Amino acid sequence: MRKYYQRRLPEDPSKDYYYIIRETSPMQSLLVEYGFIDNANDRVKLQNNLLDYVEAVVRAIAQYAGVTYVPPEGVTTYTVVRGDSLWSIANRFGVTVDALRKANNLTSDALQIGQILKIPATSSDSEGSYYTVVRGDIIFMGNNEYY
Repeated sequence: MRKYYQRRLPEDPSKDYYYIIRETSPMQSLLVEYGFIDNANDRVKLQNNLLDYVEAVVRAIAQYAGVTYVPPEGVTTYTVVRGDSLWSIANRFGVTVDALRKANNLTSDALQIGQILKIPATSSDSEGSYYTVVRGDIIFMGNNEYY
């Protein structure tokens, strides 16, 4: 990156904005830039997709460091392989193609091999089954009764 983009410090032209990162030895530094906000649409896109961008950076850093990436608890992901389509992935996980598109901010059905998709929760995952406890209910746990 420094080879292609260097912005010099006004107070010391012998240094660029990345000199601090290079001076952190023996630790390895990493600079992450999510993008540039040039207009209101860029700002909205960043706001609407911030968690996706952050998760992508964490995944990329894990891959770079050679450690296993573990998505946040409750998030199911799928890595696209040859022959996959949105329909086949949606069908495999019991979700709709529209839900898959929406969860991944997809504007087309085109997929890339190796692309990591978030799988949205199915309605049964998110709704669950609820019961309201009423007076007189008993919970049995092993040999114990709880009132």
